[in-house]
Amino acid sequence: MIVQRAGSPVKVGELVIIPLERMSLTASGKSDGLRGYAFLYPAGVAVLSRAGVEVLNERGERVPTEACLEKTRGLREAITSSFRPYSSPR
Repeated sequence: MIVQRAGSPVKVGELVIIPLERMSLTASGKSDGLRGYAFLYPAGVAVLSRAGVEVLNERGERVPTEACLEKTRGLREAITSSFRPYSSPR
């Protein structure tokens, strides 16, 4: 099973960078027990600024944001919570 998920947002100056991770989980059962393997790979980053959101894959190429929001667990929530500092005071 392969899962793509958002990591913890990091604020760098005026930007917020959210790492995107691809996790591969594999399990096999044998007579002597169950074995499990997990691998974590970088899948790209989401960069948030006052101008909006830009998503880059692991090769640095732009990726449609909406497609990433659909397939990356927790990305929408990470973006929503990270935009709060940019809201204007009342």
